[in-house]
Amino acid sequence: MAKILIVDDDADTRNMMWMVLDARAGSGPYQVDMARNGREAIVMWGASGPYDLLLTDWHMPDVDGPTLCAWLRARNAAVPILLASDQEPAPRTLPTGIGFLRKPFGSEDLFQAVSRALGGRSETPPHVGTPPAPPSAAAPP
Repeated sequence: MAKILIVDDDADTRNMMWMVLDARAGSGPYQVDMARNGREAIVMWGASGPYDLLLTDWHMPDVDGPTLCAWLRARNAAVPILLASDQEPAPRTLPTGIGFLRKPFGSEDLFQAVSRALGGRSETPPHVGTPPAPPSAAAPP
């Protein structure tokens, strides 16, 4: 099971991503940890990492997304990274080899971006909304 570190200063966004992606939430196929900012993410990476994917907000207090990406690239160039923002970055400002996810995004967009970033390692889409009811048992003859 792939491990993902989500970093976002907005609690609602973090929780939505966790609900879509984390197996413990009953919907996604991944193990997800969350950090509120880049500084917390750096501590978590050292304590709980390595992770298979970093999914981070662009604009955060203390340590922002691009700074966090540079820190990680200096230590592990192979880890896939997705930067998320509500503002489209100029092509020259997006670090090489880092994916971009435009906010706001829906659960399917999030799941597909993560799956692509991980090289298609997940074939199971998330359960979005209420799961379908089980088929009713046929009446005995």
